[in-house]
Amino acid sequence: MFSLNLILTTASDVWAVRYPDTHELHILERLPARSAEAAPLDARSSRIRAHSREASRAGHVLIATEPMDDNPEWRALPGGALVHVSPDLAVTISHPFPEAPAHPLTLADLSPSAAASQKP
Repeated sequence: MFSLNLILTTASDVWAVRYPDTHELHILERLPARSAEAAPLDARSSRIRAHSREASRAGHVLIATEPMDDNPEWRALPGGALVHVSPDLAVTISHPFPEAPAHPLTLADLSPSAAASQKP
């Protein structure tokens, strides 16, 4: 295995995996805005963007490959992390995976096109 960042959603729950620590995965838990006139959520980075008027008025959890704004509450998930976000937005992080894969791959093990796709 070289790298697995996976986000799985259902109608009520979200799970995310970062394994091993090859590529970053970050999480941000945001409380509801205190004002009815709250600015819309507008989180963006050089590669990704999330925009929502409704999300600013409700609590939410963002999971992304990089922090999407300068909010200091973004935190990097450690390698081997399994995140569960429940319907009430409670975040649980566990570490059920071995520290390293039994057969870790390196960029040299990948085809040139696969290796090129792994660079930021």
